[in-house]
Amino acid sequence: YEARQAHPDRSVALKVIRGGRFVDRYTLKLFEREVQALARLRHPGIAAIYEAGRTDDEQHFFAMEFVEGRPLMEHVRSANLNRRQRLDLFCRICDAIHYAHQRGVMHRDLKPANILIDADGQPKILDFGLARITDAELSLDASRTAIGRIQGTLAYMSPEQARGDSGEIDTRSDVYTLGIILYELLTDRLPYEVMNLPLPRAVEAICTQAPRRIADLAGDIETIALKALEKEPQARYAGAAALAEDVQR
Repeated sequence: YEARQAHPDRSVALKVIRGGRFVDRYTLKLFEREVQALARLRHPGIAAIYEAGRTDDEQHFFAMEFVEGRPLMEHVRSANLNRRQRLDLFCRICDAIHYAHQRGVMHRDLKPANILIDADGQPKILDFGLARITDAELSLDASRTAIGRIQGTLAYMSPEQARGDSGEIDTRSDVYTLGIILYELLTDRLPYEVMNLPLPRAVEAICTQAPRRIADLAGDIETIALKALEKEPQARYAGAAALAEDVQR
């Protein structure tokens, strides 16, 4: 919700869990982990958290920076950004993710809808609800629920996330998703279509299908995008900073 904070007087984004005292422990754990992840992060490319707690009637909440902006792909299309401008914006997104990784936070649900661009052209990454804190207790696998339902956005998942291989998920999973975002920024399409497929076929496509080649996406930038989209984590860029450095070159 958009809300108003009294002290200091400012607009904030207010996130709550519906259900109050009847919220299940799994959902509450995810909510609390998002609060802990955001508390570590102070970066202009990441929406900041201001306050967290619960009300007298057991409503859990946190208040964070209110961002007025458009989702990434809507922004680049509406502003008619050229390729260089899109790449510059992508590098700023990589910088924010690199910052989070340095502080032990993996996002695990990156997608253009979770990246807002404000009036100054500053990207703001949102929604750390599936984040993993790398030096914390990791027994809760937020990529799947207890009944095995995949959480997150399938089209932007790495192969190891789609398979539910919790032990293989690390910062290179975010690098893979950055590769999809880079591909989409360059081509205005996804490297493969999976959203209309049955789940088993979608997972198979993510794990085995090569990205679609695009005629006008050639040379170094294609090589960079395809390296970020390697199926095996060890074949990708080691981190978001290395990916951004190659794009900048």
